[in-house]
Amino acid sequence: LRLVILRSTVLPKKQAAAVLDGYEEGQIGRDAAPAGSETPRIRLKEMEVSKYHANVYWDSERRQWAVVDMGSKHGTFLRSSSSSFASSSLAGPEERGIRLSPPRVASMPKALHHLDQLSIGGTTFLVHLHEDGLPCADCALHERAEVPLFAVPKKRKREESSVPVNEPGLQPKQQHDPRKALSSLKRSLLHRHDDSTSSSRFSTPSAPYVDRSARRRALHATSASETPGVMPPPLQKAASAAQSAVVDPNPNPLPEPVSAPPTPLSSSNIGHKLLMKQGWQPGTSLGQAESEGTALIEPLQVAISKNRAGLGMAAVEGQSTPNETGVDWRDTARRRRFEDLR
Repeated sequence: LRLVILRSTVLPKKQAAAVLDGYEEGQIGRDAAPAGSETPRIRLKEMEVSKYHANVYWDSERRQWAVVDMGSKHGTFLRSSSSSFASSSLAGPEERGIRLSPPRVASMPKALHHLDQLSIGGTTFLVHLHEDGLPCADCALHERAEVPLFAVPKKRKREESSVPVNEPGLQPKQQHDPRKALSSLKRSLLHRHDDSTSSSRFSTPSAPYVDRSARRRALHATSASETPGVMPPPLQKAASAAQSAVVDPNPNPLPEPVSAPPTPLSSSNIGHKLLMKQGWQPGTSLGQAESEGTALIEPLQVAISKNRAGLGMAAVEGQSTPNETGVDWRDTARRRRFEDLR
């Protein structure tokens, strides 16, 4: 028994027929055969085919091949070779033949004859039964492949595809392996990256890397805190060593700050113009009337405080800031708080 493919929407065109020679039973379905099963199965991967759609078997009592629908939803169709539609090109339900059973109902066995057409889903098989057991020109496999009847593991497929062809004049076909292609791509990219890194002008001995920012900080540093980890230039280092070794017994005191003498505002000054618009005249006082004694004619003098640090300096050094009388203001505040509690 050989089932030649007339038309199919799922099987490859290179597959010509399903050879059931030597088997007493064959299955047709959407799913693959269970692991370890010795019964061949023609797998049609489409939704119109049930998981276990139909069964073709050898009836030893009647000495004939038969087909049984296993209760599929979309049915199994058989068109006999003796039918009037055998050589017609009609389209429609009559072209597929007779349905063996209603939906989801198993059918009775139906005998198969030579050149019958068996339709399941989008695939139509042509039945070839030869009494002499020899294939004809239509069912013989010359250059096309056979429909696989058993699930082949992926590892076995790769091993079979890697076997070279021994026929003379025929070159073995190179199979595409995605994993090998990805690994070779990674190696080529890494090799290219190593080459570009090694050929960089910064890594060659003739042109060593120069830290320009560190050199700039060393040449134009204002303080040691602004250039951490950078050694000072030799001149500055020698000068600092000399200053630490020689101590001046009479250091020159710093000059006291002197403010600039007060000068009247020019007529182009914006403040002078605003005062003139408000009625002020040069030489007159600012503020209230001169009779009350609060009018100001001379500018305010800036009083410079000596021997005093800013706010918070005493707290940083771990000392308290005493007031003019020598009493710490913190102690005064504590005493006042205790008196309030009493």
